[in-house]
Amino acid sequence: MSKGKTDVQTFMSSPGREESFLNEGTLTRFYKGEDRSDTSFDLDLKSITWDYDLLTGLPCMKKFLDLVSTDFQQYENYVFLYFNLTNFKLFNAKYGMEAGDQLLIEIANILKNVFKDDCLSRFSDDHFAVFTKDHELEAKIKRAYQLIRHQPFANGIDVKIGVYEVKERNINPQTACDMAKIACDSMRTKNDRYFEYYKPELLRRMELADYIITHIDEAVANDYIKVYYQPVIRTLNRTLCGMEALARWIDPVKGFMSPGDFIPVLEENHLIHKLDRHIAKLICQNYSKRVANGEPIMPVSFNLSRLDFLSCDMFEVLEKYVKEYKVPRDMIHIEITESVFVEDGLIIGDVIRRFHNAGYQVWMDDFGSGFSSLNVLKDYNFDELKIDMVFLSHFNNRSKEIVKSTVGMAKNIGIQSLAEGVETEEQLVFLREIGCEKAQGYLFSKPSPYMDALNACISKGIQVETRTRKEFFDALNKVDFMTDSAFAIIEDDGEKVEFLFANKDFVCALKENDIFTKKQASAIVNSPHLPVAKLYRRFIKTVIRTRQPEVVSFPLKKAILQLEVTCLSQCQGHYLYHVRMSDRCIEKSIKVQRSMNMMLRNIYYLYDEIMIYDLSGSNDHLALTPTLGKYVNLEKGLECEIEIYCLEKIFPEDQQRFREFADKELLSDYVKTSVNGASVGYFRTRDENGNYPWKMHTIIPIPQECSYMHCVNKTAFKDVDFGKAILKDYYFSMPRMKELDRHVKEDIIIKSELWDNMITYSNTPYFWKNENREYEGVSDTFLDYYKLKGKEDIIGKKDEDLHWYINEGQIINEEDILKNGVIRQVSVCQSYKEGLLKDTIIVKKPYYKDGFVAGLIGYIVNFKEGENVVSNDPITGLLNYDGIVKAAISYEEDYHIYGIEFACILIEIMEYDRIIKAYGREAGTSLLRKAAGIIYDTVDGRGTVGRLEGFTFKVMIKFNKREEVEKLSDKIKKALYEIHEVAGFSCTIFPHIKIHYASDIDGVENLFYQML
Repeated sequence: MSKGKTDVQTFMSSPGREESFLNEGTLTRFYKGEDRSDTSFDLDLKSITWDYDLLTGLPCMKKFLDLVSTDFQQYENYVFLYFNLTNFKLFNAKYGMEAGDQLLIEIANILKNVFKDDCLSRFSDDHFAVFTKDHELEAKIKRAYQLIRHQPFANGIDVKIGVYEVKERNINPQTACDMAKIACDSMRTKNDRYFEYYKPELLRRMELADYIITHIDEAVANDYIKVYYQPVIRTLNRTLCGMEALARWIDPVKGFMSPGDFIPVLEENHLIHKLDRHIAKLICQNYSKRVANGEPIMPVSFNLSRLDFLSCDMFEVLEKYVKEYKVPRDMIHIEITESVFVEDGLIIGDVIRRFHNAGYQVWMDDFGSGFSSLNVLKDYNFDELKIDMVFLSHFNNRSKEIVKSTVGMAKNIGIQSLAEGVETEEQLVFLREIGCEKAQGYLFSKPSPYMDALNACISKGIQVETRTRKEFFDALNKVDFMTDSAFAIIEDDGEKVEFLFANKDFVCALKENDIFTKKQASAIVNSPHLPVAKLYRRFIKTVIRTRQPEVVSFPLKKAILQLEVTCLSQCQGHYLYHVRMSDRCIEKSIKVQRSMNMMLRNIYYLYDEIMIYDLSGSNDHLALTPTLGKYVNLEKGLECEIEIYCLEKIFPEDQQRFREFADKELLSDYVKTSVNGASVGYFRTRDENGNYPWKMHTIIPIPQECSYMHCVNKTAFKDVDFGKAILKDYYFSMPRMKELDRHVKEDIIIKSELWDNMITYSNTPYFWKNENREYEGVSDTFLDYYKLKGKEDIIGKKDEDLHWYINEGQIINEEDILKNGVIRQVSVCQSYKEGLLKDTIIVKKPYYKDGFVAGLIGYIVNFKEGENVVSNDPITGLLNYDGIVKAAISYEEDYHIYGIEFACILIEIMEYDRIIKAYGREAGTSLLRKAAGIIYDTVDGRGTVGRLEGFTFKVMIKFNKREEVEKLSDKIKKALYEIHEVAGFSCTIFPHIKIHYASDIDGVENLFYQML
């Protein structure tokens, strides 16, 4: 406590000191000119028992009230002022008690100077009171405030001043001071005000605050506090993608209390953690109830106060409820306001990392409401920004620009955005157009009980978004909606296309071609009889196959639109595409229209590909084709582009003929000498499925232009017979090829002998399969590698038939080759060798027959590596059922013969079926593998680990004390609970574990029954 610096006994013994002030008939002179600042006594005791403050020389509270009470009713137009210094304790801690004493002395001197001839008092450590006339009151208050704030000694100190105007003569000074203090305390959380007048409403608030403080425990215990939910809507397609949980207090005495009434009170009194703990529990309870009733579920976010992290371990609190009610962590999101980081950044930063590491999303709430938003973003990782509703409540051009900048920044750093306070359709349209992913507000529903909020959305045609669709649409975060390019977002389920969004430039381009709505555009693409729809379906196969942005050209009524299509995400047969219109397509299409009359533009849909060759010296080559639909600036000339086309599209055996056919120097001669003014050639040309059917290539001149049109279309002949005729005609009609023809038969024989020798004597394990993935042949080394007796053991069979089935990824890999013609696949597959599951590197590529993919050929790279074999599960690599049985027999024999105790730990991953249902079988398989790896690593060689079937694992372990088994079981459970993601999808695992001890089971049969 503060210590005085003068002899208080000397001061107090001064004769007639107090009386002289009173005899003067005023209360304002008893402290003038006195220095009472030195004592060694405790000031808390002094405040109660002494009349004067030993540090400042001011009357203490008791003396002040006594002096004011004397003839109190004779004073008119007087007020009581109550001063509270904020952050004084922090000042003392930072600068020391002596500096704190000096600060109080300086402030007392300021008040003496401003309120001359008035009655002042120091009530306690950092509280002062003044009894003064109301003449020029606010000017005096302002002067005192500025002097205190602007003094160099007042670092970090602020002051709040409560004012009570004496209007009732019968009020006592103590009550008047209390009223001034109430006015002062009402500004604790208001940074924009430093003085406040007392109003009766403030007393009602104080009484309510007292009620809240004394009844919070009762409200939690009796469920007076409820959770209300406000929907969160995905702006792109208006689906319900989440809810925010908000606290409501419905009290039997006070009735419905607003969060604005009780939340600030609980925060000020460090009780907010009691509310937030209860809300977290209710959210988890509600999720469990909805799941049990088969009702719709969705992610829920809720806000945490900074005091939650100081008053309790909120992470452990939430983890407790998540485990108790089996809530996947991706179904709960944490909201934290930026003000939290200003005061407790280090502590909160550690907490955020714990939440993130556990698999929770953490959102930044009320972004833009404070002064440090950008600093917080710089220092901490968030999954989503909630843009403060103030920007939409003042919906003008300035606020729009701020929101646009915020959304753009969020996309640049990989964070999603959500706008609060959406109340109008205009606001929603604006948010969708700038790419703000989510919206929340009264436009959709006010905060309500769960089912009321859900039904409010359903009544407006808003459907619930599934968990898989969430991951599907979250990919939109990658898309810049504020680009200058014309673009659209479409969803394709393989049969129908829906335009989910098109920006203004894209819509204008469509309207110029008499397509007036997105619905009309969808109808055109979804009409299978229309050429544009057929072209789209062919083209989109290429996008899926290459998984790269691809370009296509669509000649419409008035322009040729060039579109770049990128697959953003896929889910259960649905694809989300970003479609960007080339910035040059409209400009270029004008040139094309000048060069091509209506007839030429109309024949586009009759051909698979059309390319325009400009031989005038320009480097521009226009390709109107599903696979080369782009404008290419050719630095090396047209020959370079033709060569690229030849290598990518023409069957290898036909490439030399194609080069001669498309030779720039010979092209005009071919056209001139042809009967119909066109050069025609037939080549096996790659299609969207990866096959090489025979196609007719026609090159014709464009009238009045130094340009040629190269058209490609399928032939009407059978590929085999037609191809033989074409090749024969080519070989024997061209003089330079006759010499080659004499060696054709000899060459075929040589190739056949080489193949036979490779199959027989090569040290590399080769194999080849037909289009059904059935083995057609293998090399001798392949037979030796897998210990097969002969080719009859494998020919005509699939991997599954041989019990070599590994995973769906291998099948997908091979189907990419067989159906989509992927040129080369190098994959790490899990395969059996003598019963052992191991990683095998296999190179595969398609082989062709008459230009069509007829199967695949492959070889094993790491075939020399060998391992001992056991009975393994093909998916996880652990022991399979047979292996577990063999191991169990060994454990049982040791137990009965040697008395070695052992236990079986049964582990069930109940979420397996839910993961498959939500995300597909590949995700379920990924879950099994991850769980298997965790169990195996946790056991760490101390026992035997296997997978029985489905989602059930078995651990057998010998032990000395049962505590060892229980500890291992707990460790496995905890490790599995730490799984937060599989195959790119969020998930939470709640393993169900049972322990069976051999000594607790009677009989071998019962023992095996419990074990298996």
